[in-house]
Amino acid sequence: HLRQDHLPAVATDLGLGEGNAQAHDRTAPSEDRLPAARDRRDDALGLAELARRLRQSRAAVARKAAAASAARVRSLNGRVRGLARSGVRLTSISQATAQSLIELQAAIVTDALTDASEQIQRIAHTTSVRDLAREQAGVLQAAQQRIVNDIARAVTILKGAAGDVRKVASRVTAAEPVTP
Repeated sequence: HLRQDHLPAVATDLGLGEGNAQAHDRTAPSEDRLPAARDRRDDALGLAELARRLRQSRAAVARKAAAASAARVRSLNGRVRGLARSGVRLTSISQATAQSLIELQAAIVTDALTDASEQIQRIAHTTSVRDLAREQAGVLQAAQQRIVNDIARAVTILKGAAGDVRKVASRVTAAEPVTP
């Protein structure tokens, strides 16, 4: 809608010309014209200010998020150390339990071999079948009692280990939870 004869008036409206007096004698452009330079400068300044505030706001939000993330990572540090200590304790418990069970197994085998040796010696010194049967009944009762005692010792070892594991687990679950 701009014609060539309106250009000086438009230039003046934009703040670029020498003024309306030196422009053509035509009337001012209609209301649907481009905004005046002053309005555009104000709009540009407003947009620039808005962009600056947005950048500052985004930077502030990013700094705040980074600080919160750093705090969460620091709080995890203590939990990770606690879990590592718990892992060491559990390893120690499992090794001690395995050692006790191996020692129990060694004692069971040693007792069984000793009993077998004694039984063979008694058989060698028995004179009658009746004495042999009586000896065999005594050996079976002793073996039954030994098995019961060995099972009780194994259960005691495992109960002790379970109690120790519960203590470690209760320390881990009692630790402060990480806040998001």
